[in-house]
Amino acid sequence: MKLWFDNHPKPSTAGLIALAFALAFAYHAWAFGSWQGFHGGVDFNHGPFEDFAGPYHGQAVALIEGSGLQPGFLYPPALAIWLAPLGGLSAAAASWVWLAVLALASTILFFTGLRWMHRPSRGLVFVYSLVFALSFPWLHDLHWGQVSTIVWA
Repeated sequence: MKLWFDNHPKPSTAGLIALAFALAFAYHAWAFGSWQGFHGGVDFNHGPFEDFAGPYHGQAVALIEGSGLQPGFLYPPALAIWLAPLGGLSAAAASWVWLAVLALASTILFFTGLRWMHRPSRGLVFVYSLVFALSFPWLHDLHWGQVSTIVWA
């Protein structure tokens, strides 16, 4: 598949990826009216990172306090145990750690997909990056701090 990028001055691969992600995020900001409009337009949650700050972090705190599995934590107990170290942090600090984990998992997921393409053209790298950045399941997972990106990676 040849696109404009394949026949013109060659931006770096990193530049193409950055451009695709910037275009995708600009599109989402436009489509939802604002950066904050995304969460109100796609789900019943009231704000970003509610799944992590609510049931995930609450379960981690409960394990540290010896309270066991909490009502509303609908995930395997192994996830609760894995999250337990975050229970010693405030919800805000734990959210930053969780965001870093999700960013790492997203990077692994992105580059694994890119690697599956054997020597893709520059145009294909751009299109793949754009499609990845527009992927609703990935954005939904990041926005609410869910675990799916980690599982996919």
